[in-house]
Amino acid sequence: MEKYPNLIISQTLSKAWGLASLRVGIAYGSKEIIQLYNKVKPPYNISLPNQTIASNNLNQIARYQDNVNNIISEKAILKNKLEQLTFVKHIYPSDANFFLVEVTDANRIYNTLISEKIIIRNRNSVVQNCVRITVGTQAENQQLITALKSLQA
Repeated sequence: MEKYPNLIISQTLSKAWGLASLRVGIAYGSKEIIQLYNKVKPPYNISLPNQTIASNNLNQIARYQDNVNNIISEKAILKNKLEQLTFVKHIYPSDANFFLVEVTDANRIYNTLISEKIIIRNRNSVVQNCVRITVGTQAENQQLITALKSLQA
């Protein structure tokens, strides 16, 4: 840590652990950075039930690896299917469990998917005509692709 005094490392128990909805995480940083971090974090630390669930799951390495492998597999399939859509202009490189996708009309795509209860992020106000699409389960990804294909007609 001393070599990089302004470095902050943050780790959450994410989708790979199957615990993203717990919102449990940890951050490492210099004293100065942590003091700043404490100014903006919620006033209460992690609840005991969340601590217990997180702690119990951290020992399930095989489940974690299965989740990671599944996410990687579904991500490749999803990317391939997105690339086949005529309104997809560019898929930005991603090491995460989501894609930033440039499309011809982000607002239209976002609104259509929302009306079908499919949630993506409209990033058009930040990156013109881009949406953020998270890798879901096989069924969720198929539902997304089916809805997106209907926009090509």
